[in-house]
Formats: sequence, structure tokens, C-alpha cells
Amino acid sequence: MKMFKYVTRGRIALILVLFLSVNSNAQTNTWIGVNSTWNTAGNWSLSVVPTAAHDVVINTSSAIAVNVTPPNLRSLTITNNSSVTFTSSGGNRIITTTNTGGFAINSGSTLTLTGANPGGGTTMGLAFTGTASSNISGTLVLSASGANGSSYNATNSSTSVSGTFTNTSASTTITSTAANLSFTATGTFNHAINGGNIPTATWNVASNCNVTGITNTVPGGLTQSFGNFTWNCAGHTATINL
Repeated sequence: MKMFKYVTRGRIALILVLFLSVNSNAQTNTWIGVNSTWNTAGNWSLSVVPTAAHDVVINTSSAIAVNVTPPNLRSLTITNNSSVTFTSSGGNRIITTTNTGGFAINSGSTLTLTGANPGGGTTMGLAFTGTASSNISGTLVLSASGANGSSYNATNSSTSVSGTFTNTSASTTITSTAANLSFTATGTFNHAINGGNIPTATWNVASNCNVTGITNTVPGGLTQSFGNFTWNCAGHTATINL
């Protein structure tokens, strides 16, 4: 006699929930840093280079050469008071998070983006596809090596800065609007370059915009409604009309 075992819809739902939970947890891909290159499977907890299905977590201080095109992720989180540097390697490198995820630098952590010195056009950047949420409660620094800069493109995101956003090079690019970049009451932007542009953003009345790098060229972006605006340029030598 054949025996049949029936599974109720409730049990099927429970099995599906358990499967999806396990599957979701398996998609967190954490940097374990065997060496400094992004495109090395052994550097990641899942033993595969991150894909658009992965929530990438970096929770240890590391200098990482981004040597894959393009690094598309579900989300990226810098956490655990880590100091992380992404440097482009072998060409332009734009890390992009998809519309199902986003980007976060947690309080106490720092991410520095920098272009590489060898060769031309080796820039390092962050960007978004679809509609993503971005939260900078730690520190984001845009830097450069010579003419090879870095970039942050807020298009397709809702980027909120409650920590610190610093631009240290005229070779960098920040693409934003008042609708996709905002500085909260605790948010600070440091403009540490001569000339350049202060990014277009929505500024809380208690937010801070600090201009520290001007010598002889006025920056763009001064016609916005800022919160606290500080001009503290020790190297300022020329007459500038604001």
C-alpha cells in the first residue's frame, strides 16, 4: 500500500520563510582581507567576489585595491569603527549599489576614495542605480593621486549626511541636487581645496559647511541656503569677491 504525506499550506509557508531567511543571510559577503585586492575570492566570507546579489560588509580597517569592472553590489556597509580606503586599480572603478540596497558608513568608521597614480584616468567612485538609500553617519573622504581623482554621484539615491563629508582634491567630482543630498543638524561638509564646487544639497539650519582650502579661487555653489558657514582659509592670499 502506498503511503502519502500531506503538507498543509501553513507548513509550506513556514518552509518558504525558513528557506528565504537562510538564503537572505547567505547573501551577506564580509571582507576578511587575506590580501588587498577586491577581485580575490579568498578575501570574502562567501569565497566569491561580491555580485549584485550581495550585501557587502567591511568591518576591519583595510586598504583595498578595487581591480574589477564594474563592482555592482546590492548594498555596501562600512562599520565597526573601521578605517577603509578604496583605490582604483587598472582603470576607472565605480562601485555601484542597486535599487534594492544602498550605502552606509556607520558612526565611527571612515571610507576614503582615491584614484591611483600609475597611468591615466584611474578614478575611484561610488554611484547608485534605481532608487537607493545612502547614510553617511561616519566619514567619507574624496581624495586623489595627482590628476586621478575620485567621485560621488548621488543620482538615484537619497543620501543623508549626519556625519562628515570631506573633499580634499580639485580632481574629485560630486554630482548632486538638493533633492538627493542632504546634511542633517549634525552633518558637516569640509571643502578643503582651492576653487572647486561646494555640492548642491539641502542644508539643515544647524548643519556645517567649512571652507578651509581656498588660496586664490572662489568656489562654486555659494548661492545656497546654508546652516552654519565657516570660512577658515590660512592660505588665502588673493582678493576674492563672494
